[in-house]
Amino acid sequence: MRLLPHLAAVCGALCAIQSAAEATITINIFAGDLRGANGTTLLAQGTLLQLINLGADGVFNPISLGDGNTSSTGQWVSGDDTLLNVPYLIGTSAGDFSSAAAFDLASGTDPATGVVDRSFRFQIADVTPGTKLGIRWFPGLQASNFAAITLAAGQPYGQFTRQANPLHGGVVWAIGNDGATDNFDALATTAIGGQDNVSAAGAPNAVLVPEPAAIGMSLIGAAGLALLRRRRA
Repeated sequence: MRLLPHLAAVCGALCAIQSAAEATITINIFAGDLRGANGTTLLAQGTLLQLINLGADGVFNPISLGDGNTSSTGQWVSGDDTLLNVPYLIGTSAGDFSSAAAFDLASGTDPATGVVDRSFRFQIADVTPGTKLGIRWFPGLQASNFAAITLAAGQPYGQFTRQANPLHGGVVWAIGNDGATDNFDALATTAIGGQDNVSAAGAPNAVLVPEPAAIGMSLIGAAGLALLRRRRA
């Protein structure tokens, strides 16, 4: 009889662990007609994609190689953005990669060029409800090589999020509450039967990572213009 309180305490701890382990969030992402820097070539099979935490403003910050953020995961983001380097729970379709820091278009062999069709399941302890997400892709880079890549100036990348005005019956791109399944509103261009205009859908065509020196010169130029305006005033 004296063991009962102890057993009850152990049971309570185990139940708490089980409950925490079951607190999960699943998100489904479909994005079609993603293209490279030339605006015509669809993403190839195996292309590197990432989930990006966009910060409180829900807006992508342009990648800057001159921001001092040069760690293996930090090189991919700038400003208040962070790479969502969160492990997947085993058994999801994203399980062919270890975390949201790198994945390709779809589980197994990508079924089509230019189309992302992914399901992610995370422990809610690893993500924060309300986190605003976006996807980035890097034409010419393979997800399977992620750990060995050093991002270089001139590398094209594209990005997409939908933080307002869903078009296809899904939800805005933000993490829901534990136990939920969020079907993120798709990026579906007219080429695949959707309503999204390519130019208005959130930069589905890739841009280039700028040279660090180019960023510095642009800042100097902006400062010079400001000084000239003050003198004229």
